[in-house]
Amino acid sequence: MTRDKVREGQEAVVSASASGAERTTVGSDQEAILTIVNVETGTSTDLAHVPAYPFKGSLAVRVSPRGDRAAVMATTGVLAPAKDASFPRNDGEWLVQKKLGLVDLHRPKAIEWMKLPDEAALPLLLVGWAGDAGDTFTFAARPKLESQAVQYFAANTVTGVIRPETDRKKDIMSSRPAGLPEKAQLIGRDAKGIVWSEQTAQGLFVRASARNGKAVTLLELNRHLAAVETGRTFEFDYLSGHGEPLKAAVLLPPGYKGGRVPVITWGYAVATVPSWSDYSLDLYMPGIYNLHLYAAQGFAILLPSIPLKRDGKQDPLTELALDVDPAVDRLVELGIADRTRVGFMGQSFGGYTALGLATQSHRFNAIVAIAPISDLRAYYGAFDPTARGYDLDEQDKSDNVVIAELTSPAAQGPPYAKGEFYQRNSPLSFVDQVNAPVLLIHGDLDIRGTTYQSEAFYTGLWRQGKTARILRYGGENHSLAGSPATVRSVVSEICEWFHKYLSPGSAR
Repeated sequence: MTRDKVREGQEAVVSASASGAERTTVGSDQEAILTIVNVETGTSTDLAHVPAYPFKGSLAVRVSPRGDRAAVMATTGVLAPAKDASFPRNDGEWLVQKKLGLVDLHRPKAIEWMKLPDEAALPLLLVGWAGDAGDTFTFAARPKLESQAVQYFAANTVTGVIRPETDRKKDIMSSRPAGLPEKAQLIGRDAKGIVWSEQTAQGLFVRASARNGKAVTLLELNRHLAAVETGRTFEFDYLSGHGEPLKAAVLLPPGYKGGRVPVITWGYAVATVPSWSDYSLDLYMPGIYNLHLYAAQGFAILLPSIPLKRDGKQDPLTELALDVDPAVDRLVELGIADRTRVGFMGQSFGGYTALGLATQSHRFNAIVAIAPISDLRAYYGAFDPTARGYDLDEQDKSDNVVIAELTSPAAQGPPYAKGEFYQRNSPLSFVDQVNAPVLLIHGDLDIRGTTYQSEAFYTGLWRQGKTARILRYGGENHSLAGSPATVRSVVSEICEWFHKYLSPGSAR
């Protein structure tokens, strides 16, 4: 296909996916090349070609202790779903076919793929090598797609025997190496040294050191965050609408000296404090998710617990306010929140939470929904727009089917079997109940929910003449972090929205 022929109407632009008897594509013909690079001389040697499936699964390589060979686990394609069985879990690694092999690091040649026993038919995880001799490595596998249980196996590279592990040997590459700072995250290691990342008050650093050698800084990131003034944090207890004891966390504006201030509530259904606050209040949280940037604008940040049970036995949409509203009320009682100046913001399932609360709660004076889901039926079947153009079945890249059935929001089945549940728990079904101004933010290449999710909700508000604004960022994915310009724009738009509608006397 050429651009000129498309323009002249001689060729069509079309992508095809197929199911059942029409399905012929089960894997990709793309390959990855395993290469050894000598960093001292700059020379490289290609060792072997391995499958490189672009949609799901990962390529794992583990070098033996002697450094003479490596175990390789490569993804070859997506497994077709079983009609009458649930997906095993919301994890792409569990939905693909992989194979296991060995590559010689000294003599380039074709990789030796291993024949696996039936009980290890679906390799899942390449753990590592065991023992100083480096003749045996461990991997995890299961017999079939719907299997939830994982068995560990030991593969002897000398005898070729693969047997279940009853007494797992310690992976010598999993222990914490000497010289690694206490809070550092290990990136890689070999016989000569280690590489790690380390967050400090001055920024994020990637460093390396040879054994018994001095650390060298390879990369510095987020040095500017050292200049961001931070506020005090604390937790408080409260009771949900069901009388369940819950915790909430608060980030106060820098220099807070008492009195009522505007509040931004940051929430994500199923997230609970303290794990939610430990994660979200990290000073080095990237991009638009760094809550300290909003606190520095004079807002207190409230993080409530939303222990949504995703078992299909309750309607999540109506449960949201029962967990969140009491946290707002308690913050008002503590003299920090002004009931007329409280907003809510969330992203992804947090965006669903934001729109759900916009329809079910009257505690919030402004709403920001980032990459939200408003229509669960439409979300279920949406393709991943970034799959377009691959010569593969596009639905294999999308995780929406698995997420919708297993986790978001607890449907425990497809919409053709649970249609009323999907309808009752879609914020779009109740868009007529929204009273607060709503800002919707979406990337046009969102891999979770297409821009329709924001557009449909916005259209419902527009049709009623209600206050709303929608921002669609070109080329951006679900996280809206592809461009520094996007990050700056989104943060600016959010702050402007909350300043406008959480200011004293602001019109709704």
